[in-house]
Amino acid sequence: GRDLSVAGMRIEPLPGLGLGDRLHLAIYGDPGESPFLVWASVTRDDGEAGMALTFDPLSREIGERLERLVGSLPAVESLHDTEAQAMGSVMTEILTE
Repeated sequence: GRDLSVAGMRIEPLPGLGLGDRLHLAIYGDPGESPFLVWASVTRDDGEAGMALTFDPLSREIGERLERLVGSLPAVESLHDTEAQAMGSVMTEILTE
């Protein structure tokens, strides 16, 4: 996932995934910590630029963990198709669709 915020994130385009589809995600933060599990919906399809996911309402605990993770990610300037696109990314696993 890229462009992580407390409201959602962007993912790479996935064949068969479309607007309105729901995903159960495991978002990995600090090494050694268990991932946070969230549900999200595809709310925008930007073609090759990826898809925007919006998280369902989060529990207080998950919201706080996500805020800490977002706050720890490096600030990145847009450099158009350079290595900076990978900065601020998080490991995410789709558990179910």
